[in-house]
Amino acid sequence: LLLWMIAGMALTVAAVIHFARHDTSAMELRLMEAKARALGRGVTLLALRDRAMAAHAPENGSLDVTESGREGGSPNEHSGQFTAQYAPAEGWSVTVTIRPSNGFISLNDAGVESLTTLFAELGGLEVADASRMAQGVEDYRYQYPGFRYREELLAVEGVSRLAYDQVKEFVHPFRSGQMDASYAAGPLSALANDSQGDDDNVSDDAPSTPGGLVTFESIAAEIEQRIGVPDTTIVALEIDFRLDSGATLSQQIWASPERLNPILRTGGIANTTGQAP
Repeated sequence: LLLWMIAGMALTVAAVIHFARHDTSAMELRLMEAKARALGRGVTLLALRDRAMAAHAPENGSLDVTESGREGGSPNEHSGQFTAQYAPAEGWSVTVTIRPSNGFISLNDAGVESLTTLFAELGGLEVADASRMAQGVEDYRYQYPGFRYREELLAVEGVSRLAYDQVKEFVHPFRSGQMDASYAAGPLSALANDSQGDDDNVSDDAPSTPGGLVTFESIAAEIEQRIGVPDTTIVALEIDFRLDSGATLSQQIWASPERLNPILRTGGIANTTGQAP
């Protein structure tokens, strides 16, 4: 009986230690993500400042390394894009890429053809389902004043969570006009390049207008759709964090340097290594 009691106590202690380690790892992960969020806002402001300075730098537009913790920054091959590296805290290195908003697809400006191609090629839907989903997006724009958040896609009839998760990184709710393929990145860039010259070009089509009888409702819907003016000052900051422990995180922040509060929307922290530090 004594031996059974000792064995039971040993198992209990082992279970407590196991769950304690799990809780400790979870707390370390949450702490790492909290630090990344704070650093993300800081490097966003630094990158916006350095991008503005690089636009006025002599000749090649590069900046000299003049301050501690900054590793330099320079425009990319396409005007309007900018990449910089920072070391804002001990054990952390951060790479920031600023990309104009028209390097993504606007939920408020893209036409049905662009959306259909996006949902079919990157969302993994059949063409018929992608077309219905794209039409649902357009109907939503006319039924309401437009998209304010990309998460509103989930409220559109015919939109599945799986398709949303596949395309959410390539869309935004800001009015940026039609997409410029030269600013796109990753799978969206490949999709845009493959579509060049086709009738369903991702970057060339325009939103259609409401059909049917002309009524006060249809006029109001068209005004709501057309009244927005593309804001070329909005940019996306793609932030990659790397820790000395080998853990890597990423975050996307939307900002407009022309506004008093330049940070418009902060995305969640993605743990790309899937492990705590």
